[in-house]
Amino acid sequence: MTIPENARLTHKYCNNARARGTEPINGAISPNTAISRTRKRRQRTIVIEGDKMFCRNAIDILKNTANWLIERGKISVSNCPIKLQSRGSSYLINTQPIHEDGRPFQYGGVKLNDNLWLDKNWSGEQCEIKAMELLRYCGIQMADFNLNT
Repeated sequence: MTIPENARLTHKYCNNARARGTEPINGAISPNTAISRTRKRRQRTIVIEGDKMFCRNAIDILKNTANWLIERGKISVSNCPIKLQSRGSSYLINTQPIHEDGRPFQYGGVKLNDNLWLDKNWSGEQCEIKAMELLRYCGIQMADFNLNT
C-alpha cells in the first residue's frame, strides 16, 4: 500500500543507512534482524612533510597530494602536462581536461588549484599509488609521506 510507513527515502545514503530486517513482513518478524547494510567508508589521512590532510575518499588522496604540490610550487602550468608513464597517451595532470590523443578526462576530471585538471579515472588502490608516484616525480622523499587508513 502507498502509506507513509512503506515510504523509502530517495537520498541514497539515508536509504542505505536505515535499519533493515526489523520491519514486520505479513505480521511476522524477519528472522535476520541483526543484519545491517550500512556502508562504512574508510577514512584516510595523509601527511606530507608534516602537513596533515583529511581525505573523504580515494580520489581525495590524489587530489590533495596534487594541490599540496601546486601550493608548494612543485607543479605549475609551465611543467604540465604531467604523464607518469613513459608509454601511452594518458596524462595525470593537464592544463585542460584532455589527454595527449584528444580524449577527454574520464568523468570530466577534477579541477585543481591554478586551473589545472586531474584525471580521476583510478581505483582506490591506484589513487594511492599515483599519489606516491606524483610525489616521487616532484622530488618528495617517501619518508615525508604517510597514509593512515
